[in-house]
Amino acid sequence: MTTSIRTTHVGSLPRTDTLLKANADHATGALSDSDLAAVVRSETDAVVAKQAELGITIVNDGEYGHAMTEKVDYGAWWSYSFTRFAGLELLDELPPRKPTPAGKLELDAMTDRRDWVAFADAYSDPTSGIHLATRRPWSFPALTGELSYTGQEVVARDIASLKEALAKA
Repeated sequence: MTTSIRTTHVGSLPRTDTLLKANADHATGALSDSDLAAVVRSETDAVVAKQAELGITIVNDGEYGHAMTEKVDYGAWWSYSFTRFAGLELLDELPPRKPTPAGKLELDAMTDRRDWVAFADAYSDPTSGIHLATRRPWSFPALTGELSYTGQEVVARDIASLKEALAKA
């Protein structure tokens, strides 16, 4: 009989101030790719060590290798996908859409969805905890070419970073 329970979690962990500053500096060109990678490695080492210290038996990198703008950034996967796929582009506005016929189930634009409309005040309130009110204006994803995966090098980097952090923890 085992005396321990294996524990894990999924996904994003809160970003550190150091990581947020490095991402902001990288976005403006004030920090090089290699310098950002060094910060990501260092912060990944720390978050993996913290998870191990807390007794989490199956740790992850907290998604620290994804671009981010806030401590809790649910949109990190968004920017992640655009760095790892060809054929996607962010547009400032979407082309006009025909209304969905009654009775036909179709995924609407985010801004037309039920909860987005019903809770518009919360989405625009920076104190609501939804984390959207402080973001820059929306860009919309569009398929503009053949969709293909191009992120092999970035995934290899994330895996190597996690393995290095595990070895140190």
